[in-house]
Amino acid sequence: MFNVDIHWTHTPQLYGTIHITMLVLITFVGYSGYHWCRSKSNNQLVAMMHITGALMLLMEIGKQWFCLTYITQGQLSLWYFPWQLCSIAMYLGFLMIFVDEATKNTFVIFLSTFSLVGAIGALVYPEDMLRPQILLTLHGFIYHGLMIILSVIAVILMCRQQRAPFLPAVILFGVCAAIAEVINIMGHDLWPTLEQPNMFYISPYMVINRPFFQTIQIHFGTIIEIVVYLCAIILVSWLVYQMLRNIGGQNDEIS
Repeated sequence: MFNVDIHWTHTPQLYGTIHITMLVLITFVGYSGYHWCRSKSNNQLVAMMHITGALMLLMEIGKQWFCLTYITQGQLSLWYFPWQLCSIAMYLGFLMIFVDEATKNTFVIFLSTFSLVGAIGALVYPEDMLRPQILLTLHGFIYHGLMIILSVIAVILMCRQQRAPFLPAVILFGVCAAIAEVINIMGHDLWPTLEQPNMFYISPYMVINRPFFQTIQIHFGTIIEIVVYLCAIILVSWLVYQMLRNIGGQNDEIS
């Protein structure tokens, strides 16, 4: 093992120096990337999404090794299993060059709406990314920065292709959420590990740490909170979809 100090002197704080610095850097990279990517062809953008997804997968493999080696000391933990809403982006980005046109359009809609909402939400409220370990904290912000790049590319493609419907992306989200809940239940009842999973933050066995939704959970129960939480993600993603469609339509009229 490497004899290195892997911890911050003080764990980064929500809206502290490290958080704000990362937000500014990611915003700058996303804004610059948007203007740089606008001149690229669709095929070039799809190839860039594949490369970005591959880089995210390599980072995830490194994270899993780091967690197994330094965090759990070789014990299996499903807490770090890569099936959060933000995890789906790396799979879709990597698979972009392998799927047919209809599936590609669904991936583009998902990445420009659900993934964009997930990335922004995680960056604005990155409580689970502000870790005592330096590499885990940096991984979280760099990974979500790459998510923003993926979403920016997807936004450009979506604005160029106005006919792609939103419903297939909703179905994809529902399937991914259902798989997440299966993992949560199996990790609690059938396959107990060092830490239980909370994929998509919809585990029926845990208290959600998100403002507003925690209040719903306390007053109306976990099942109602999970339904409201998932519906809220769909609603916000749909609003983003409508906004992007309007922007794309305006660009078509101008051109």
